[in-house]
Amino acid sequence: MVYDLKYNNSISNQDKIQLVENLAFTAANFLKNEILVTPYIWVIAPVPSSKDRELQPVYLLADKIAYFLNRKIDGEYIKKIKNTNELKSIEVLEERQKILDGAFICDKRYKGKKYF
Repeated sequence: MVYDLKYNNSISNQDKIQLVENLAFTAANFLKNEILVTPYIWVIAPVPSSKDRELQPVYLLADKIAYFLNRKIDGEYIKKIKNTNELKSIEVLEERQKILDGAFICDKRYKGKKYF
């Protein structure tokens, strides 16, 4: 479903929105019921993508997951400061790390905060 969201241009935007809804619901339920981390999640902070798209899956998913978990979303917390290539074809971890080194910054506005 993630692949279709990102790369399948034959799917309508409406169908992509439905995929986002299904993925976000599944992810939120997993976080709440399987790994029980919801009490430790203060905010949903999407990582900026490497490619501009008409519908940006990472932001749509983050927004819906935040909605299902009743958490706020902060799309400004993580900022991309260096252009990077897509990582989908890079399998070697060290190569991925090298590409991402210095690509993002974030501040400490949530450090030490707890939701409950």
